[in-house]
Amino acid sequence: MAEEDSKSSGLFLGKGSSKLMLGVLVLNTLALMGVGFIVFMDQKQKDTAENIKKLAVDAIHSDGGVLQGGAQGGGEENDEFDVRFFNVGEFTANLNGKPGASHYIRVNVNLQLGKMLQDEEMKNRSPQIRDTVITLLNSKGLKDLQSRDGRKFLKEEIKIAINSFLETGKVVGVYFSTFVFE
Repeated sequence: MAEEDSKSSGLFLGKGSSKLMLGVLVLNTLALMGVGFIVFMDQKQKDTAENIKKLAVDAIHSDGGVLQGGAQGGGEENDEFDVRFFNVGEFTANLNGKPGASHYIRVNVNLQLGKMLQDEEMKNRSPQIRDTVITLLNSKGLKDLQSRDGRKFLKEEIKIAINSFLETGKVVGVYFSTFVFE
């Protein structure tokens, strides 16, 4: 009768084997959840990068003339701007590229501040600014940054992204004092 019960259950495995199967099932579920999380985070990063690219393209093509001096866009920056800089610091970041290929960039970023922008706000928002720069660098491939236009576009993206959360003024320029591929 016991033999009949094990045959009718469809499992010809002992108790230890069913525990093993349960363990494998749990591990597979966890692995699928991990892959799903990685795909979700990657898509979220790509969406953020795409939104910033759209903002940069819109700003470049707007009547404000972002690329012709950066201070012509209206508002508080119409007058001459101060020649004040804020050093965000040096970054080493992975570049987005082909799987298996590892390219890094080392860059030192300096921001030119508008008249109204307070140094205190820049210091308080330093972690947010650094995160923005790292996120943008990670979204770029080696080919995106090798050309002069690619670097110019990155500068505009950084400026627009940072200006989106500043409250007391605007960044009017982005300058790289180091820009090295590794």
